[in-house]
Amino acid sequence: MQGRAGQVTVFSPFPCSDENVSKLRSIGEPTAFIIPSRFHDNFYEDYIGRFPGSAFLAGKAVSGDHLKWRLTELSPSRPELAGFDMVAVDGMPNVQEHVFCHRATRTLIVADLFFNVSLPSGGLAWLMGKLADIGGRPKPARIWRAMIKDPASFQGSLRRIMELDFDRIIPGHGELIECNAKHVLGDAFSSWLKQA
Repeated sequence: MQGRAGQVTVFSPFPCSDENVSKLRSIGEPTAFIIPSRFHDNFYEDYIGRFPGSAFLAGKAVSGDHLKWRLTELSPSRPELAGFDMVAVDGMPNVQEHVFCHRATRTLIVADLFFNVSLPSGGLAWLMGKLADIGGRPKPARIWRAMIKDPASFQGSLRRIMELDFDRIIPGHGELIECNAKHVLGDAFSSWLKQA
């Protein structure tokens, strides 16, 4: 994702292969890599070695999980996040996800807030999808919902996210939502948003 003045910001990267590093550098040298949650911390260690000039931003919990990594505290005031709005998803201390809105493209970037995957047609994959309660429509997975420990704080975060100006969503899992994204997100969390 390109931030202000052509800055390249990377969220949840692919495995750090020579091919993927080359593709990334063809876009531009990354200003920052963002670790959006404790569950989306894969592959970063290899990128830290490949991109010594890039900032690696993470929340306090992720930094505590990876004491040997070169991490800087994630904050909306960081210059690497110019052009983005950031909302911490509260009420889920074991996850500590952060959601970002890229203002220029009106795009919301989420890690595990919800999935937008199709339910496989059969077999073990279908059963696993049903057990996880994913597939069929964009929605949060069952295990993710089970990690909400403070419903009021979580609901407050949802409301702050819904106040952001976005019309697209890049989910950490599944297909892009190219339009009407605020309606899609609102529908996925309708029961939470209707609570007083």
